[in-house]
Amino acid sequence: MLQHFKIIKERLEKNGYNKLQYLPTRKSLAIGREFYVFKSFFYQKAPCLFHSSRFYRLYHFVFKKRYPRLYGLYRICFINEPIGKDFLLTLFSTDEMNDFIKNGIINCKDGKYSFNFRFVPYEGFFLVAKSDMEGPEYAHVNYDSVTFLEFLRKMHFGRDLARVLEIGCGAGLISIEIAKIADSVDAVDINSHAVKTMDINAKLNNIYNITSFFSDCYDNIKEKYDLIVSDPPFELMPEEGRDVLHRYGGFLGMEIALTIFAGLDQHLTDKGEAVIFTNSYIKNFTTNTLRDALYDMFRDKKLALTLYTLSYQITPEFYPVYRKNNITHSIGYFIHVKRANNFKMDIVPLNFLDEIKEVLRLFYLYILIFFKWLGKERVKF
Repeated sequence: MLQHFKIIKERLEKNGYNKLQYLPTRKSLAIGREFYVFKSFFYQKAPCLFHSSRFYRLYHFVFKKRYPRLYGLYRICFINEPIGKDFLLTLFSTDEMNDFIKNGIINCKDGKYSFNFRFVPYEGFFLVAKSDMEGPEYAHVNYDSVTFLEFLRKMHFGRDLARVLEIGCGAGLISIEIAKIADSVDAVDINSHAVKTMDINAKLNNIYNITSFFSDCYDNIKEKYDLIVSDPPFELMPEEGRDVLHRYGGFLGMEIALTIFAGLDQHLTDKGEAVIFTNSYIKNFTTNTLRDALYDMFRDKKLALTLYTLSYQITPEFYPVYRKNNITHSIGYFIHVKRANNFKMDIVPLNFLDEIKEVLRLFYLYILIFFKWLGKERVKF
């Protein structure tokens, strides 16, 4: 299958597919990083793929006018829309098409063809991902992935990383980036399909110092690491969502994250550090559940924790679960952990303008929930 993906990568890159990374692909609820998106789109300075924009439709209209063929590739290779065979034959031969169908890369139904994989250009990388969020083979690259990557770059870990571990590697964007500055990276996931996708993506990008393998958190981990990173599932969902591996975070959305935190003391080297991207669910606007749990877990350990505030959120579709647990909203954190002489915990708040923006976002989401209730629409699980 790797050889087939190499052919697809070559043909897409020949058609300028890397320009797709400057197209915002998410609609926003309010104006957020509009200047960043504008600069990225028109000056092509940095990727804004997966970033959101209030003017999403305008960007797509302009992109389609400037790059009509590339926009067609976006629809079939990124959105995975079905299309007629004639367009695909401008990219691939009949024999290649048949091989793709035989190997499950392309699906053919009622004379229409669609990719079973999403192809993601990001800076110098080309990644294969699974975009069907409800499927067992889901291995993602999404907004959380690129947001986490941007934060990790700001940490400036240097080039003295001998061993790095990523727990929950998904399609592998983070591990592939870190592999550029580390001697070796172990990339693990509880989803065996994600492990295979991680391995394919490493080879597609000519990265050979990553070892990917199955592990439920630390179950198959015996080493110590200079750096441990993870973006675990942290969604607060009904129990029926337990089998949705990429979203279900367990009790109060933090069960999996706490399992990862619990193993840090054992699996970090003497100068080791960790960065975990996760949510804390707030009870009655006051009780910070994850912060309190981390305090109880680490107060007797010689570790320093810094919680960098990212955002405030509500997931409207799961609001009944919020109410059941007295949750009013959640706070997204990047949590940095390192060895120290004594236990210490600090929280870095948002700046004033970002704080206002996030409060307005919460207000907007509560309005949406109110109108769902007013219209007697049930929030679907």
